[in-house]
Amino acid sequence: LTPFGQDKMEKTMLNGEPVRSYERAFLLTPDSVGTFELTGGVLGLVPDMRAQRQRIPQAFGMFPDFFGEDDFFNQAFGTPQKEVYAGTNTATLTVKPKPADWSGWWLPSRDVQLKELTNLKETETVTLGTPIERHVQLSVLGVDGNKLPLLTQPVSHGIQAYANPDKRTVIETEKGPVGIEEITFVIVPTETGDITIPAIRVKWFNTGC
Repeated sequence: LTPFGQDKMEKTMLNGEPVRSYERAFLLTPDSVGTFELTGGVLGLVPDMRAQRQRIPQAFGMFPDFFGEDDFFNQAFGTPQKEVYAGTNTATLTVKPKPADWSGWWLPSRDVQLKELTNLKETETVTLGTPIERHVQLSVLGVDGNKLPLLTQPVSHGIQAYANPDKRTVIETEKGPVGIEEITFVIVPTETGDITIPAIRVKWFNTGC
């Protein structure tokens, strides 16, 4: 269970009082098969204004709210705090095993996108030894970018391929968390004539079917 994306904080009013709301997204990755109950909650500390007012000297009795919010006063006397807890509803999850006949990288998702961009123009002529850049992006819904398979450029007769370091991230979208892997391959023709650059393929299991 790992947090991802940026934490969100909003200020609003509730029953005439200022309220701050915090939102954090988590990505849950099961590591075993079975039925699980997922519970969550937050245990934190908040200023105990009632206890602080009781600690304010009598001389300050006319200004409890002022001194209670004053940074100098808090540093000098300390702000009493109390524990608060907020819980969420319990969710029951059933994690199934992967198919027995599956081989290779296990990549379950409802949506997988593989895109590429090259520095070649349709009418451009490639000469011997001219480097060709092939930028590839793999996007997978519901999977952390660090758990994606390493993309590779298949070798073929008449070319040499080199891979730059890949970049892995996870972003928040309307559909949910999306893991992204980006990598650029440099492909150099080593022979003249017609050459074929093999396709890059990713095997994945469609959980939406």
